[in-house]
Amino acid sequence: AGKNKKFAAVLTIVGIIAFAGISRLLVPSRLGEILSSRYGISGTPWDIARTFLENPTIALATILTKAKAVYLARLFLPVGFLVFLAPASFILLAPGLLQNLLARYGPQFSNLYHYDALIIPFLFIGTVAAVRRIGNRPAARFLPPAILALAVISYVVLSPAGPLRLDRAAYADERIPAFRRLITLVPPTVSVAASTNLAPHLTHRDDTYVIGTEPRPADVVLFDGRELFPFENESEFQTY
Repeated sequence: AGKNKKFAAVLTIVGIIAFAGISRLLVPSRLGEILSSRYGISGTPWDIARTFLENPTIALATILTKAKAVYLARLFLPVGFLVFLAPASFILLAPGLLQNLLARYGPQFSNLYHYDALIIPFLFIGTVAAVRRIGNRPAARFLPPAILALAVISYVVLSPAGPLRLDRAAYADERIPAFRRLITLVPPTVSVAASTNLAPHLTHRDDTYVIGTEPRPADVVLFDGRELFPFENESEFQTY
């Protein structure tokens, strides 16, 4: 929409090439398994896209649920749903929205995790575009304080880091010092399998895996008995 269309074209082409290259190099070998568990369809991303295009009722049945409606309401509420006044912004919003709306994996449409990171920047861009579109109409002067109020209320009521929902006990867990000591005891050259709350502290190593996903038996296993993920239940965890 800007004047520098050559720059926009180059940026788009470079972005597509970078996306294709990075996806090819960095996407893990378990992609098929992840796609199957999260979208209920086996195959490559292209197979999944083709299935949804050929049989859109599958997509509609996945999207038109109470959980997805609540997800969308929480997503758009902090900016007062103004983004709908700037429909062109949905070109930018669509990839992230579809990725989450078509998923059957609860955390992807819970508003609590990193899965919304592909959406939030464009949500604000769309809101800015909507405010500009409203222009100097009488109601425009009320928009900044209204958006600010909605953002603050949404944070207080909905955010897991807000004052109403913050799990303060998690930050005072008496086991944290012990976990830190365990991490420092792991030799630098060994392979490690660790629970999801411990693995991020070991990712500077060559051979670190989330527990249960390692391709071969690890030299060291660090686990938190209260953290079952990615195992389905306690029995599966104990078997591992």
